[in-house]
Amino acid sequence: MKKKMRLRGICAALSLVLIIIMFIAPTAHAWGYHAFSVGTDYGSGNIDTSSDATTASTYYSRIMPSSYSIIPTVSIMTGSFSDGLPRIKSDILFLSGHGNFNNVVFNYHQQGGTYKTGVYYTNSCTADGYTLIGLNGNMLNTQLIVFAACKTASGTDNLASNAHNYGAIASVGWTASVVSTTHSTWLNRFNDYVTSSHSVQAAVNYANSFTYLPLSGVKTAKIYGTNGWIPHISDEGLSSPIIPETDENYRNFDIMKISDDLMVRLGLDPFSTDIRVYESYPGYYTIDFVRMVGVVETDSIYTVFIENYDLSEIIDHSYLIDPETEQKILKAVNAHTNHQHLDNMQSALETVDACDDKKGIAQEFCYYYNRENGMVYEVVATDYYYDGTTALGRELQLFIIE
Repeated sequence: MKKKMRLRGICAALSLVLIIIMFIAPTAHAWGYHAFSVGTDYGSGNIDTSSDATTASTYYSRIMPSSYSIIPTVSIMTGSFSDGLPRIKSDILFLSGHGNFNNVVFNYHQQGGTYKTGVYYTNSCTADGYTLIGLNGNMLNTQLIVFAACKTASGTDNLASNAHNYGAIASVGWTASVVSTTHSTWLNRFNDYVTSSHSVQAAVNYANSFTYLPLSGVKTAKIYGTNGWIPHISDEGLSSPIIPETDENYRNFDIMKISDDLMVRLGLDPFSTDIRVYESYPGYYTIDFVRMVGVVETDSIYTVFIENYDLSEIIDHSYLIDPETEQKILKAVNAHTNHQHLDNMQSALETVDACDDKKGIAQEFCYYYNRENGMVYEVVATDYYYDGTTALGRELQLFIIE
């Protein structure tokens, strides 16, 4: 009897050990590696981010198994890969669509029902008919998550910040509204670079090193977490060498003074230069020095990168504008009447509101000279709410000024 009792005790102890092993034996990565990209065609008159997802997935396949969904549903967003890993817990997660600080939503061809899905910045919930998957509890496996939508990094409590707080190593969002078509170009450059053994910060800088249409918002990308992270397959950490900020660097840093000093160094006229500053990470800035002709901005730009509060790189997109061209630009904008301006603003708003699932809420404009075709434009950006939700979109319209 004592032997049987002892045997039972041993068996019970072994069972307990096996149970413990089942929970603690796996390494930091219990499943296979996965990248998952989501975009969709929202239907006639709206944006189509399908190619964002398919192109991102192709780039991510360089470094790990990659899949995508361009007809996302609730079951797809809440489902798992064949090895049991929930898609929302992918190592790389890319979401391109309509969004705001607290959500990214999808609705394929306005089908509604199960197609109304997306993600929410805290816990899973239903809102405005959408079933949204919460980030809370789902980010511990994630190396990189990209919220490619309007204002997903706006404020201090947002999708991008929460994703990192919930466990994602690096999270990217945007602080402003973005224009989908221009954003696609930016995203393709970012994903190409970040999957070529470069860090998230380096990829943001690379995408920001190009010139884009004014008011497109794409350079407002912001990183939370480890900006030096290089996405890869391994349970070991891999980061590019990012020098920690020092008290001296931070204490002596003045972005406006640096901008003024750079303007002198580059030989720029302060009366014909507009400065645009974008902070992608604490101590990491993109500064555009834009050549102006009166109130008209041009695509003659110097792009400067600050890394860890120090000057890192200067990229020259500038060109000379001869006096004859300057006069042509000034003549065109001076002939543009306030009545024509108001007509353009109204036309842009009506175009947005003509789509049943859009409601225009704000507008801004600028004047722009395109060197390639020699034309001067009034550029009107219209922000709108999508499908009765708080998810945002931005539409850009260019009106030729004769």
